[in-house]
Amino acid sequence: MWYENPGVFTASQLVELRQSSLARVICDNSDDIRRVPRDVFMFLPSLPDGQVSCDDIPTVDLKVWAQCCQGV
Repeated sequence: MWYENPGVFTASQLVELRQSSLARVICDNSDDIRRVPRDVFMFLPSLPDGQVSCDDIPTVDLKVWAQCCQGV
């Protein structure tokens, strides 16, 4: 992946980026969605087995970016 080039992100930032997903983005930015397909690119996920709770999808901890820009 392009973002894994040396010097672009710290090891902690890469850990957070690797657990991000479009399913998490949909959960975080949609109204009243509580379940989504884990793989949102699946053509027709089976319901409800093909879906997971938004609570079970990892979130990205943005705190690992906090030190990069302090004092700028």
